[in-house]
Amino acid sequence: MLAGGRPQSCVGHMLKIDSKSVMRGTFVAAGRVELDTWFEGDILCSRLDIGRDGYVLGNITTRELYVQGQIIGTVHAGIVHLMDGSFVEGELIFRGPAEFG
Repeated sequence: MLAGGRPQSCVGHMLKIDSKSVMRGTFVAAGRVELDTWFEGDILCSRLDIGRDGYVLGNITTRELYVQGQIIGTVHAGIVHLMDGSFVEGELIFRGPAEFG
């Protein structure tokens, strides 16, 4: 569900969801997703970028994860990049390298 009834931008294989939206449910995408909003539920995608205004309450499964915002839940990822100011509470399960800061 998108608040405000405003469509989000989708260019090529990337979807950008801005901070004026609220989403709930299960979200599945084949490409890259940029999330700068509140999301409750499960996310499955190739690459997930959670911006400074991004907040995920739920489970994430992705090949590559970049976090500037917040996650509360379980993360399954291949590669994890936690940037300055990011916050993760829960399980962080990854196979490849992790970058902090």
